[in-house]
Order: sequence, then structure tokens, then C-alpha cells
Amino acid sequence: IQEFPESGLTFERRVRDINPQAYEYYLKGIHFHWEKYIINNYISDFDQSEINFLRALEIDSTYIDAIAGLADLYDTRSAIDVPGYADKRDSLVDLGYSIDPKAPYLLAIKGFSYGIYEPDSSFKYLLKAYELDPHHTQIITLIQNAYSAGGLLEETLKISRLILQDDPLNRIAKQQLSTNLLALGQVKAAKAELRDLLRIDPTNRTGGQLDVIIKAIYDDNLPGARRVLSRLEENYPGENEFLKAIILAYEGKRTEALN
Repeated sequence: IQEFPESGLTFERRVRDINPQAYEYYLKGIHFHWEKYIINNYISDFDQSEINFLRALEIDSTYIDAIAGLADLYDTRSAIDVPGYADKRDSLVDLGYSIDPKAPYLLAIKGFSYGIYEPDSSFKYLLKAYELDPHHTQIITLIQNAYSAGGLLEETLKISRLILQDDPLNRIAKQQLSTNLLALGQVKAAKAELRDLLRIDPTNRTGGQLDVIIKAIYDDNLPGARRVLSRLEENYPGENEFLKAIILAYEGKRTEALN
């Protein structure tokens, strides 16, 4: 039983044994989602994450974190408007609620799914999840992403730095930190975080995109921007049209940029 006097909430949660094989599949699902698919956007990583979560649920159909992890994966897919995945996410959240309505990761997914259109409901569930498990990396990262999506950039910076205190190599936090520092006009600090991100992960897609933008817009270094863009095209072909447009615009080729 956990009590939170400041919010007037009391939660009673069940603790049960977890099948070791199911737990291993769950960890692989988390890895392919958060360390692979979110970073690089390869559909093969999405497939591997889904397969591993489903294997965990084949072993234990009531494994709440595997249900939440799969719902989280489908939420990521729904964010790019792939049809059907929002419904899949919601069905899994409903299933999870019928098993354990106070599961922290599940609460975080429910909160994040409300998005920027219902911020009060979103943060109600996200912060409740954090109260229950303040050291859950995915919960903290979802809160960070919710703040960023809502344009609360100073708050996002604080959470990104909080994540990096515990996990200095967390690439998602590094991406958010460098992106939001740049959005706030703190170009020098953004460059420093970007250098660190690319040191950790030289082929990081978001890092490469930011590098092109900084070189083209802030450094007036169009040859350097084109070199970085060329490397991005090798690793992520066909996904860099907006970067090509930025470079063309700054080269004065407005018609080509608009096309």
C-alpha cells in the first residue's frame, strides 16, 4: 500500500511472480522499441519489438508490463498516423486496466495517449504513474515527451537532465535536450549536447538532422551541411527531403526548395 498525502491518493498494488522467460522477452521488446525503433525508425525494429512482447504474453497473458509495453509500441506507431494502431493501443490499455488499474507503466501510456488535446487528463495519469514508480525510465521519458509536445520546453529540459543524471548515455534524452535548447535559441548549448549525442551514437538520425540544420542556418556552412546530409542519405535513404529543402533555400534556390 502506498499513500501520497499531497495528492490525497492511496494505491494498493498486487505483487506477483514474473516468469523469467516472459521477462526476458519483455526486456527485448523494450530494447527494440526504445533503443532501436524510436531512434532510427526502422520497421524491422518495430516488428522485433512487437514479436517479443507477444512472446511474453504467450507465456503469461496477464503480464501487465508486457501489455503496457506493447500498447506503448502501438502508440508510437499511431503517432505517425498509421491506421489502426491507436485502436490497438486503446484495446490493450483497456485489457491492462481489467487486470491491474494501478500499474504505473500502463497509467503512463493512458496519460500519454491523451496527448496535447487533453493536457489535464494527460498529466493527471502521467504524474500518478511517476508517483507510483519514480525510477521507471519509460515513464519519465513519456513525461518528458509530453512536456515537449505541449511546448513546455523549460520543463522538458529539466526532465531531460533528470534522466541523464541516472543514465548519461540515454540517447532519447540527449535528442530532446539538444532539440529543445535549439528551439529556445541556446545554440551554443545545443551544439555541445549535439556533439555529445553524436559521440555516443555517430549515426543517430535526429542528431544528424539537427547537425544539418545548425550548419545550414546558424553556422552558414552549407558544404558541411551537405556532407552530413550525404551520410544521412546513406543510412536513412528517402527520409531527408525537408533537409534538402532547407539547404536549397539557403543556397537561394527557392523554386527547387519549394518543390
